[in-house]
Parts: sequence; structure tokens; C-alpha cells
Amino acid sequence: MPCTVDAWLKSPEFTELQLLEFYYSPGNHLPDTECHLPVPSASMSISRFSSSLHTATFALCDLPDNLVLNLRLPFLKKLSLVRVRISEASLHSIMHSSCPALECLVLVFTVRIGCLQIKSPNLVRIGICFDGRQLIIQDAPSLQRLILDSSYSPLQITILSAPKLETLCVIHDLCAHFNMVFGSTVLQSFSMGGLSMVLASVKILYIQMNSFDLNKIIGLLQCFPCLEKLYIKA
Repeated sequence: MPCTVDAWLKSPEFTELQLLEFYYSPGNHLPDTECHLPVPSASMSISRFSSSLHTATFALCDLPDNLVLNLRLPFLKKLSLVRVRISEASLHSIMHSSCPALECLVLVFTVRIGCLQIKSPNLVRIGICFDGRQLIIQDAPSLQRLILDSSYSPLQITILSAPKLETLCVIHDLCAHFNMVFGSTVLQSFSMGGLSMVLASVKILYIQMNSFDLNKIIGLLQCFPCLEKLYIKA
């Protein structure tokens, strides 16, 4: 099968390929990429689309270091990684050097690491669903939309620099074990400490809580003085 896929990708008809979806699903079940079961690697032939590819999805496969660290997709703007085996070094390479024009990144149970750090000058939209323990938005000067689904594990979110962030969506029981840090402002299970920083840029906020508590919501809103729309799922 890998040889067949590689032959397809080398076909002259795909020379100017702009959209690629690469995934593996044997039979009627999804392979568990967290287990040590064999799953195919993405084809090395992907690099031949460096001058045309702008949207790509990889799912249920390996993205080995020898592919990613040497990959250059200068026009790729949208990338989704779903249950993909990829090293932390390769993930950082994608954001920093392999895909310099990347604007939209979606990660779904892709990395199983204690801390996921994001630093990118061009990312505008980020969607993440993972079971790590910590997410750090270190430096994202262009980031406008951040969607986080951490329903499956405790999570600490730290946003150090995202001056253009307008939409924040957190799918998590905010009354449970949850920490969010904006600079020196700490939200811990809706209890706030240190109001030296607010997110004046955020205009749309979506939050989830199992039991509705108006007082906690009012306290939370002190961090978002320019909020225009608030969505609450309780």
C-alpha cells in the first residue's frame, strides 16, 4: 500500500496539488496511534508539492522526523493533524520553519506530552484537542482565534503573548481542575488572582461549566473588559 500511495503522489497529474488528505483506517475501526501498533508513514513524496500545496490533513499515521525536519512547504496555510504520531521536535519544526506561511493549525490527540508550547509569527487560528497537562502560547502576534478542548484531562493554559486574540473558546468544566494564566493574571477554577493584566482584545468568549454560577462568571468577565459576545454551556 505505501508503494501504491507513493506512486499516485508521483503522478504527473498531481504536480500542482493544492489540497491533500492523507489518512489510514483499516476496516471499520480506527487504529490507536498511542499504542505501538504499525501504522503507515506519510509519503516522502509530499515534498514535491512545495510550490503548490496550501491545505493538508494527516490522520492516523506517522510523521517521522526524517520527513518533517527536511520538509519545506512554504505556501501551506492550513494544516490538520489528527491522531498522528509526531515528535515534539517535528511539531515545532512545522510551526517554525517547515511551514512558514501556516495560518491555521488543528491538533486532535496528536501529541502526548506534558507541555505543548506554541510560538509562531503567522498563526491566526489554532484548534487543539489533546490530553496533555500544559499548553503555553509563548508568542503568537497574529493569533485571533483559539479553540481548546481539554475535556479529558486537567489542563493549565498559559498565554504569554497573543495581542490580537479576539475569540477564545475553552471546552472544559471550568469549575473543575483548571488553570488559565494571562501574563500575571491567574484564573483557577474561576477564582482569580492578580489583575495586573486583562485581555482587552478578546471580543468573543465561549466557556463550559457543569453548574451555572453567576458570581463566578461576573468575576471572570473582569479579565475581558471589551467582550461583545459570551456563550456559556452549563
